[in-house]
Amino acid sequence: MDMFRHRDAPILQYPTFHSTIVVSAEGKHYKITNVLFDSGASSNFISRKLCKRFGLKYYPFIADMTFNTANGQVQHTEEVDLTISIAGVFQNLSFIRQRGLHHHHFTIILGTPGFWKYQLQMRWGFGAKRETLVTIEADSTLQPNVQERNIVVEAEQRHGPSMVIELKDMAVQNEALKLGETVEQRQERQGAEAAAVSRALQEVEMSRAIEDALAGMR
Repeated sequence: MDMFRHRDAPILQYPTFHSTIVVSAEGKHYKITNVLFDSGASSNFISRKLCKRFGLKYYPFIADMTFNTANGQVQHTEEVDLTISIAGVFQNLSFIRQRGLHHHHFTIILGTPGFWKYQLQMRWGFGAKRETLVTIEADSTLQPNVQERNIVVEAEQRHGPSMVIELKDMAVQNEALKLGETVEQRQERQGAEAAAVSRALQEVEMSRAIEDALAGMR
C-alpha cells in the first residue's frame, strides 16, 4: 500500500569528510584508511601487523586477559594507547592488539569505547545515491565555530528507508560489557543489541506510515 511506501533519505546538505583518520603515536603521524566503525564491538582493536609496521609500543594488561574471536580463536591481549584524529577532532584511545585483524581488511576497529569518546551518531541512508555518515560533536572550546562534523563512511546505491539510531538507545547493554566476556554473555549481548535495533526500525516504520497517511488525507 502507498501509505507504507518508503521515502528516500534526504540528500546531504552539510560539510562531509572522508573516513580517513590520522593516528599519532611515538611522535609520528600515520594516515589509516581501512578503519571499521563498529558500534557492536565492545572494544577498540588494532592489528598486530600494523603495530609491528609502525613500531608501536604495547602494554600487557594488569591481569592476563583473553577473549574469543568470531572465528573461535582464543587470544591473549595487550593494550596500545594512541591519539586518533577523525575529521579534525582528536581523542586519546586505548586499543586491543589483535592477531589476524588484517585478514578482514581492517587494521583498526573503532568500537563502543571510541563511539562514546567521540559522541558518535550513525546515520544510515538507504535511498539511491545516499551516504552513510558518522557525526562527531566537535569540542567547542577548540573549534568554537564548529558544532558537529560529519564523515562519509561509505557511499552506496541502496533502496529503502533512511534511519537514525542514537547510541544512547543501547547504553544499558553496552555499559555493562567487559573484556573477555563468555560465549553466553556474548550471545545475550548480541540478542539485546538486535532487539534494540529492531525496536528502532519499528519506530521508524511506524513514524513514516503515520506521516504518509496524514499526508494522504490533506
